Amino acid sequence: MDHQPMISPGMLSQVGDPDVTARILNAGLMAADPYKAVQRNVHVNRDCLVVGDCVFDLHQYDRIILTGVGKAVFTMAEGILDLLGERITTGFLIGKHLQPGRWKWGNIQRVIGSHPVPDERSVRAGKGMQQFLCGLTSRDLVISLISGGGSALMMALAPGIQLEDIQSLTRQMLTAGANIIELNTIRKQFDLIKDGGMIRASLPATMIALIMSDVVGDRRDMIASGPTVLGAKHPEEAVEILHQYGIWAHMPENMKEYLNLKMHEYSLSEDIHISQHMPYNFIVASNRQSVHVAANQAELEGFHVEILTTEMQGEARDVGETLATRFLHAVRDSNLKNRPLLWVAGGETTVTVSGSGTGGRNQELALAGVQVLTGMDNISLISLATDGEDGPTNAAGAVVTGNTYQVGAQKGLFPDHFLSDNNSHEYFNQVNSLLITGPTGTNVNDLCFLFAYA
Repeated sequence: MDHQPMISPGMLSQVGDPDVTARILNAGLMAADPYKAVQRNVHVNRDCLVVGDCVFDLHQYDRIILTGVGKAVFTMAEGILDLLGERITTGFLIGKHLQPGRWKWGNIQRVIGSHPVPDERSVRAGKGMQQFLCGLTSRDLVISLISGGGSALMMALAPGIQLEDIQSLTRQMLTAGANIIELNTIRKQFDLIKDGGMIRASLPATMIALIMSDVVGDRRDMIASGPTVLGAKHPEEAVEILHQYGIWAHMPENMKEYLNLKMHEYSLSEDIHISQHMPYNFIVASNRQSVHVAANQAELEGFHVEILTTEMQGEARDVGETLATRFLHAVRDSNLKNRPLLWVAGGETTVTVSGSGTGGRNQELALAGVQVLTGMDNISLISLATDGEDGPTNAAGAVVTGNTYQVGAQKGLFPDHFLSDNNSHEYFNQVNSLLITGPTGTNVNDLCFLFAYA
């Protein structure tokens, strides 16, 4: 399958070398291509399915069933269908955007949920998944495709919990600057399909999960809130997080009572009982892979490359200012006459929202670097969400050069004002520096690049 690069040189006309820069950025995105990730990690050898070091004899199963949830699920599914074709009996997939493809999906249902805040579609999708997985037998093999975004796209509310309360709680956590592990720790408490819910529903079938990680550290129990991973929900951790962000005092009493009850009654006995049916969970793509592939491409292009981290976290504006300042010092201390320099970082920052503007963590990170890099020739900072959707905006991220501040100032636009209102999207829209790819169909966190061209 031919997947075209998402970023063209024309999107990067303001940087020092648009063609080279586009090749490097696209290398990072293509490393997270869901179709290729599946094809790299899954093989069919006659009547055996090979995933990593595990071999599954397909003669042992009457049916192969395809399930999945996340932003990358439909493209991942095409990768499986190209391998197994008509051997797939039926399926149920939950995504964010329906995408055109070569496959006539036949018995495979495709439904849409809501992200980042769940809605009624997410609840219907969760109920649909539960119903679809019920009644399977030990002669069924379930292939589950899991990727980022699944926590919001699929929900099965615990008894007595209202959707409106979950929506409010999600918004509060997002605007408070909670990271994905904190957010998903909360989400798990009130949901029956997260934290191993898919495997519980599918017993006694065998489940293989192919996972694209959008969580720093690649914690399987936190990616899409771990629907194929049996683990402890840890309600006491959830209560601590809610107190930390000042949310507990404002929560509905029924939700508090539910968590307090879980803290007193929680037991691992159920999971111990079904541990013999533990699924096979394989990471097939991650931010780490994308960072290293982008770095390798940059080295081929002649850059001296430093990988800063694949666990970038923290307040977006603080990270952006720090990275830009450190890079500026590094450039001033180095000799770029013969070899350009690139720093690459991956991970996921957060934004504590205090203003009324529009933006996302990548745009806010980039905006914090605008003034730092003012007047510097042949330098650029590019930060982007690999799913192509940075916060509630149509942009993947933004591009900053040494000339960005001057372009804004000529229009009466100053970064500090827009930062104070969390309005990074509007700033970059007005200075024509948004990076707009559209939804990429993948999701492995964020990528940040700092270029110094020779």
